[in-house]
Amino acid sequence: MLNFFPDSIAVYWDEITCDSPPEAAAVIEDILVRQYSKKNRHYHNLNHLEELFEQMESYPMEDETRRKEVIGAIFWHDAVYRTDKNMMFSSKSNEERSARMADLHMRQLGFGAYCREQIKKYIKHTQTHSWRNFLTNPEGAAFLDMDMAILGASPERYFEYTQQIRDEYREFSDLEFDAARLQKFILPTLQRERIFLTDEFNEKFEDRARENLACEKAWIEHRLARHRSLAL
Repeated sequence: MLNFFPDSIAVYWDEITCDSPPEAAAVIEDILVRQYSKKNRHYHNLNHLEELFEQMESYPMEDETRRKEVIGAIFWHDAVYRTDKNMMFSSKSNEERSARMADLHMRQLGFGAYCREQIKKYIKHTQTHSWRNFLTNPEGAAFLDMDMAILGASPERYFEYTQQIRDEYREFSDLEFDAARLQKFILPTLQRERIFLTDEFNEKFEDRARENLACEKAWIEHRLARHRSLAL
């Protein structure tokens, strides 16, 4: 029995697969629904896709080609999301694996070569959420901002998000998770000149995102200090 996206997401799937073989579209939809519904996904799930599409609708995109690229990137950017310890020793990141899955699926759906390359590029950029020449593709930059918009959520939603991320990394101890979260994400993000690439998302989310990250940084530093004191 095939699985289908909820209506709020399916409308976008239908939009980008309207010219694709129906059988392929149905099978790949089922695969993606299964991927985003895995038990280890507490944040990077179908709700995450829905939130990104809501953000997308707040950003005007008149170019239909760019819109298709952004929609495709949303669908496949977290198609592979492993958080087990074995991933630490893998030669390929989740982003690279997601891009490879996207390429395979897009070929089956009949997407053109340029479209496939653009969507894969968008997906790979989510590893750093930076884009050196983003002014040449503001829609691509907006997609990266959509993926980071959760950082500028209300304090209550942001706290819920941090708990959801923690739940996705249950193979790691609190000490391992806190140290990695601080060094690999919070500090590098706070050190960026600007978190959001586009002016629209920068004006809307930048200040709140920095406040939320600073609060999380303080929480983690307090927990790490407490752990060190208990270890003495």
